[in-house]
Amino acid sequence: AAVAMLVQEAAKKQLLDAGRINAFIDQLLGDDAAGRTLALDSLRQHGEPAAIALAMRLRDNSRDDLEVRRIVQALVEFGPSADAPLVGMLGSSNEVFRARLFDVLAQRRSMRALVLMVAPADPVHSPAR
Repeated sequence: AAVAMLVQEAAKKQLLDAGRINAFIDQLLGDDAAGRTLALDSLRQHGEPAAIALAMRLRDNSRDDLEVRRIVQALVEFGPSADAPLVGMLGSSNEVFRARLFDVLAQRRSMRALVLMVAPADPVHSPAR
C-alpha cells in the first residue's frame, strides 16, 4: 500500500509540473502535426492545470494568428475540464483575452458561458431596473 501511495504521489506531482505542461504547450504550437496531436493528448491528461496554462497563453496580444488559432482549437478539443477555469477567467479586464475565451466557450457550447454572454444584454437583469 505504501508503494502504491508513493507511485500515486509521483504521478500527481508530474501532472502538476508546470515545466512539463509548458513543454507540451510549446510542442502544441510547433509545426509537427503528429507532435501537436501527442501534445494535446498529454495536456488533456494534465487536466485543469494544463487548461489554465494554455488559456493564459491567450492573454498575450502579441501572439500571431496561427498560434491563437491552435490554442483556441486545443481548448475547444480539450474537454469539460477546461470549462470551469475558462469561465472563471472571463472576469479579466483584457478585452482581447475575454473575446478569445468566449470564442472557445461558444465553440464548446458551454451553457455557463452562454449565460454570462447573454446576461449583460438581458433587461431583466439590468442594473437600471
